[in-house]
Amino acid sequence: MRRFLLLLVAALLTAPAVAEAQISPKHLPADQELPRFAVTPFAGVQAPYMAAGRFGLVFPDGGREFWDVTQVFEPALAAGLQLQTHIGGPWGALASISYSYGADQSVRYDAWALDGAHTGDEVVEFRTGGQALWMGRMAVYYRLPVPERDLRLYPVIGTVSAGPAVVRQEGRDYLGTGEGLADPVYNLAINVGADAILPIAALPGVSLYAGAENYLTFWNTGEWERREAAFYWPGTTVQYDYNPTFLVLFRIGSTVRF
Repeated sequence: MRRFLLLLVAALLTAPAVAEAQISPKHLPADQELPRFAVTPFAGVQAPYMAAGRFGLVFPDGGREFWDVTQVFEPALAAGLQLQTHIGGPWGALASISYSYGADQSVRYDAWALDGAHTGDEVVEFRTGGQALWMGRMAVYYRLPVPERDLRLYPVIGTVSAGPAVVRQEGRDYLGTGEGLADPVYNLAINVGADAILPIAALPGVSLYAGAENYLTFWNTGEWERREAAFYWPGTTVQYDYNPTFLVLFRIGSTVRF
């Protein structure tokens, strides 16, 4: 009887610590601690997006044409790889690269000014193949705290991230000139993302992964102008003025932690 009472008292004394270890972010199971290194292969979908702006031509004789351009790109499958490292506390760093094939696009040109006169009665519309994209980023991430009253043994781990990025457009010689239009174009971008990781109890060190990221892309219109100028009469000036574009990528995969 005395031994039973001693065991009961010991169990009561340790119960608060056991409960705290299950619900407090400070005492998460080892499987939930931020890994020193993590590798995440993923597949996903690039959301449809629109690139819009103004395209202009200034001819040697002084003639001018300006068009409002709208390009609508269809969704595309994507795949990639992400690497993570834990810096300290809730902070870490990551790098990722992803690829999406060139989905078709719908293009619309609305005449804004022809030979300096305002007009809106000339419209050109067509469909064509898109450009494959390579998207790379380097970012700092922050792990969101686990709620104090979350009683699950393996709660979902959430992170948010931000950092610089580069979007590479695979060139496409749609004009058939062979004047370097098929060379890739590099565009600077700002990336923000959010990830959710669910540890798999039966597979220590392995987690299910889902995430979304957005590339605010600033198009390299100077390179576009330089390349397309070769298609027109010598002395013709090509002008592009495009708005930044949001490129959104949704991803699922699995994370292996070391």
